[in-house]
Amino acid sequence: MTRRSLIAASIGATAVAGVVLVAQGPPPSWPQWGQNPQHTGFLSVRGQPLNRIVADVVYDPLVPKEQNLNDGDLLAHYQVPLVDGDDVYMESKAGSYSKGAYSTQSWHQNRFRWVNGVLTKIWTFDSDWVAPGSQSDFWEPVYHAVLANGFVYDPGL
Repeated sequence: MTRRSLIAASIGATAVAGVVLVAQGPPPSWPQWGQNPQHTGFLSVRGQPLNRIVADVVYDPLVPKEQNLNDGDLLAHYQVPLVDGDDVYMESKAGSYSKGAYSTQSWHQNRFRWVNGVLTKIWTFDSDWVAPGSQSDFWEPVYHAVLANGFVYDPGL
């Protein structure tokens, strides 16, 4: 191989490696989980005081009856509010609580938006999701939506 072809091959290999590095892009960011798998992320902003209530929303009116029928226990896991800019997506429940079956309850996804400092409901989506199992399963099955790529993906039948 001549010196000229060796230089051309080196330049070609470097260009291909550069394209591969650019195509891979930066490593993925995990802002909702502490920035990385080791949870070592920090933000340069101060959080709100923990004792400050910014909104008060009843998302499960069935809680008092469920606690009454379960020795004061609340056997449910709720979706964390999903935040996208000024929009907040929250689960809610309706219907009636019946010990022994979940079929008397219904689940919903709500979109709220901060309007002049007030969390304002924009819409409610009534899911056709039916909780599997029965109350004898102990914990209520989870109903959690996902916010990804500008869409809310909600559990359904």
